[in-house]
Amino acid sequence: MGIVARQSIISSVFLYLGAALGYLNILYLFPAYLSETEIGITRTVQDMAALFVPIAQFGMTQSLIRFYPQLKDNDSVKSSFLTLVMLLGIAGYIVFFVLFSIFQPSIIDYFDDRAAAVISYIPFFLVITFLLLIFNLLTAYSNSLLKSVVPNLLRDVVFRLVVAMAVVLYFMGIIGFYGFFVFITSSYGLMALFLITYLMQQKVLRFGFDFSFLTAGILKKILAFALFSLLGTSGILVIGKIDSLMISGMLGLELNAVYTTVFYIAVIIEYPKRAIHHIIFPLVSRAFASHDITTVAKLYKQSSINQLIAGSILYIGIIINIDSIFAIMPKGDIFEAGKYVIIIIGAGKIIDMAAGINSEIVVLSKYYRFNMVLLALLAAVTIYLNLILIPPYGINGAALGSSLGLILYNLSKYIFLYVKFGIQPFSIHTLIVLFIGAISLFFSLMVPNLGNELFNIIVRSGLAVTLFGLGILILKPSPEVSELISRYLPLLRKKH
Repeated sequence: MGIVARQSIISSVFLYLGAALGYLNILYLFPAYLSETEIGITRTVQDMAALFVPIAQFGMTQSLIRFYPQLKDNDSVKSSFLTLVMLLGIAGYIVFFVLFSIFQPSIIDYFDDRAAAVISYIPFFLVITFLLLIFNLLTAYSNSLLKSVVPNLLRDVVFRLVVAMAVVLYFMGIIGFYGFFVFITSSYGLMALFLITYLMQQKVLRFGFDFSFLTAGILKKILAFALFSLLGTSGILVIGKIDSLMISGMLGLELNAVYTTVFYIAVIIEYPKRAIHHIIFPLVSRAFASHDITTVAKLYKQSSINQLIAGSILYIGIIINIDSIFAIMPKGDIFEAGKYVIIIIGAGKIIDMAAGINSEIVVLSKYYRFNMVLLALLAAVTIYLNLILIPPYGINGAALGSSLGLILYNLSKYIFLYVKFGIQPFSIHTLIVLFIGAISLFFSLMVPNLGNELFNIIVRSGLAVTLFGLGILILKPSPEVSELISRYLPLLRKKH
């Protein structure tokens, strides 16, 4: 098994273990032991940090992944390039800190009416932003070395374990809510510290100061790419996170608690994409470096059909079990107000999954500026959609605005890649998967209430997986999935 397949599988295991921990935290521990206001504060501060990190790091993570494979095989050059990226990232944070301090009164005014409680926790946001910046830069470096497993373990598993521990300590009265935030903030530092230790143990974390390789032309390319990456990554995070902040400011922390909680249920759909993103990104970069468009087109099609298969079965599982999920979770009657948020966001995620690795291809091509500018424009469109949809439709309007922005983003990239490279990810197999999904969803929804919510989930999910799996096995829309089934099905038969 190749390094890509092996690390993808391991990363997927950590990703879904982390998802299980995330579900435990957000769907059980948070609703059971935190008030809606406290949940709203927690999500708002963390979403603010996630939103502003790309601004603070000035596009350095993407620059590291793009240019590192192109460096000549010289330890001195590579270690000096790492030093340059880290220094520029830290400098970007200093500029961000100064700008934030200048505009802080306006930010406070925005939250002062309906979310005043969040203002006291802004210092935590600034610390979390810095710690995330360091962790993201080191994660990008690890991914460039095809060492993605440990960063995924830290982000998806260790961090969520620490959060669960913090909730339990708060519930037991050992720490207060302020101490709870100290605990969570410290966990970001713990991730960065562990990753530094791991890279040092691997003897790959070396800093150099020989910048002779850094000609004016190379520096100009790096800074230009960083600037457009800043626009692009800021745009995608605005599309994904601005709804949370706008809900807090426009509707209040309590409704943001509902929105962000149910939003987490929907984003499980895109976890398979996250699992392979950090591995595929360097591969696409190397393919472009060798002008191998054939490999790029192959990865594009494979990612589309396989992500659609994985996303479809997850979306079906959510839709057929949505009422049972609310019936089981603490304060489910309160969070059930976000039922249609799940359906709307999930539909947007399915389209995003079916679009494959379009972002990676555009970003790593010579046309990367298009993706960055497009993201900035769509971020503005998303903010506009939220402004006009949230007042009449509340959190459902925020979900609709985010999903529409995501759909427009993917449609634009689809057209662009087809025009510029003559490649597109869809085929008759795409329709086959959608047909299998529709049949599986229809018959699973026909299962009556069996009187026990856990039993309802098991029976409906079992039927959906069986119907969907048989459809994929018989019609074979994906060679990779068919090969995977063929490899492991004999092992299952032997056990029986």
